[in-house]
Amino acid sequence: MFDFSQYALNKILLAIGALAGVSIMNVMWQPKFIRHKGIIAAAMISTAIAITVALTAGGAILIWLGVDQTKADMVLFVGVSIGALSPFTLNALRNFFEKYEDKDLLELKNVVQGDKK
Repeated sequence: MFDFSQYALNKILLAIGALAGVSIMNVMWQPKFIRHKGIIAAAMISTAIAITVALTAGGAILIWLGVDQTKADMVLFVGVSIGALSPFTLNALRNFFEKYEDKDLLELKNVVQGDKK
């Protein structure tokens, strides 16, 4: 049977972990493209993205990693990891889209697949 209390606790722990992880990364490093918006706006943008990713994909990541979802410390650690990696992922995605924004869809497909022939 579905345990709603464990589900809610996991979501809360993932969000708190993501907040902690992204807060640490905001102090150490912020992507340049959001830093020019101001320190507080950049922190809010990256925090919102990290928490959203942790809430939406955190459960799937826990299952993929094989983590026991009843262990609160492991769930919190996965949330911190998601939060810490989100600024890097955000920067990498932006760089990818900026580099290939003028490409055709078929050219982009070849780039992603590694131009296999």
